[in-house]
Amino acid sequence: MGLAAGTPFFRWSYVTSQWGQIQGDLVQHIELSLLAVAIGTLLSIPLGVLAWRYRLVRTPVFGVASALYIIPSLALFAVLGGITGYVPPRSWVTAEIALVGYTLLILIWNTVAGLNAVPEDAREAATALGYSRNAALLRVDLPLALPYIFAGLRVATATVIGLVTVTA
Repeated sequence: MGLAAGTPFFRWSYVTSQWGQIQGDLVQHIELSLLAVAIGTLLSIPLGVLAWRYRLVRTPVFGVASALYIIPSLALFAVLGGITGYVPPRSWVTAEIALVGYTLLILIWNTVAGLNAVPEDAREAATALGYSRNAALLRVDLPLALPYIFAGLRVATATVIGLVTVTA
C-alpha cells in the first residue's frame, strides 16, 4: 500500500478539508515565534551592552546564555514542562521560556560584536561633541551596531521558527 500502490503522497483535498486547523496552527506558530524574538531582543540588547561595557559581567552573561543554548530542545521542554505545565495556557509559558532562552546567546553575541565594531573615531567624535557616556551609547554606538544586531535577529528568528515546531 502507500506510495508503492500509487497513492499520492500529498493531497490538496486534505489541505482544503483541514484548512481551519492549519490556519489556526500557523497563526499560533507565528505568535509564538514573534513573542519569543521580541522578548529575547528586549532582554539581550541591555545584557549585551552590560557585557560590552563591563568585562566582569561578560563571562557570567555569556556563560548563562551559552548554557541555555546548548541544552537539547526536547530535554529543555521536558524539564520546563514539569515546572510550568504542559496544559494550555501554561504550555505557552513553557514554550516561551525555552524559545527566549535560545535567542539570548545569538542576540547578546551580535550586540557585543556590533558594539566592538564601532570605529574608535566615531567614539572620539562623540566625546569631542560633549556627549555623555550614555548619550554616546544611544546616539553613536548602538546605531552603528544595528547591522550586527539585525543580523542576530535574523538568525535568532530562523532558529525560533524551527524550534516552535518542536514545541508542538
